[in-house]
Amino acid sequence: MTIVEEAWFEYRTQLFYFIRSRVELREDAEDILNEVFIKLLKKANDESIPDSIVAWLYRVTRNSLVDYYRAKKHTQALPQDLVAENVDTSITTQLSSCLL
Repeated sequence: MTIVEEAWFEYRTQLFYFIRSRVELREDAEDILNEVFIKLLKKANDESIPDSIVAWLYRVTRNSLVDYYRAKKHTQALPQDLVAENVDTSITTQLSSCLL
């Protein structure tokens, strides 16, 4: 077993709970963990394994969490009283409202 495999099997559960404590949905935590694993595999393929793989894993995990929250946009539906009605903006409508 390679150092990458050993590190992954040893720390994936800890990383998952680290992510899970910061993310509401379990599925999102699993997705983030998978992203970290993919980055680890890419690093191994480049043969540029850092000296402290544990520190690297946590740094990548924190960065992935930051990316997750940056990408997640909190949108809310407008209250019904603020939703615009079908407004005819033709010139005649605008002029008629000015004349009144």
